[in-house]
Amino acid sequence: KDVNIVVPVRRKRAAASHYNTDVTAPAPTVSADQFAPEPGFTLRQRLLLPLIAWAGALLVRLLCATVRYHNSAEPGGPLDANERPMIWAFWHRCLIVATHRFQKRDIAVLTSRSFDGEVISRIIEKFGYQAVRGSSRRGALGAVLGARRELEGRRAVAFTVDGPLG
Repeated sequence: KDVNIVVPVRRKRAAASHYNTDVTAPAPTVSADQFAPEPGFTLRQRLLLPLIAWAGALLVRLLCATVRYHNSAEPGGPLDANERPMIWAFWHRCLIVATHRFQKRDIAVLTSRSFDGEVISRIIEKFGYQAVRGSSRRGALGAVLGARRELEGRRAVAFTVDGPLG
């Protein structure tokens, strides 16, 4: 007979750390499918996505054709908006104008894995952005690691600071 014997292994602890008690634990693994959109969209949603993305991109172009921009910088802020790596933070109310204003600048944007996030990602990709999927509720680790990977690749990353809870 084969007998499996399980021997408990005692892990070493950091000597002076009160916070990281398990220093031998492996780092969390993130698979590529964690960055993919949330599965389970209905047939209706999948059929509407291209139409909504096309109409949304058209709406952004039409609305922003009437906007005048004025650049201003806070003291101590970056002098060059094309400096890399950079983290951009903005409010949801600025989403449409920011999409048009900063297009084709090699910026990765954190977007939700929900259907609304899929719509937003398809619209912003038409303006030259790359979507990094995840939010504070679903796929947070994947979003943070994806943003980190983009920053390490010398790309700018943008996100909205007023998340789903305000």
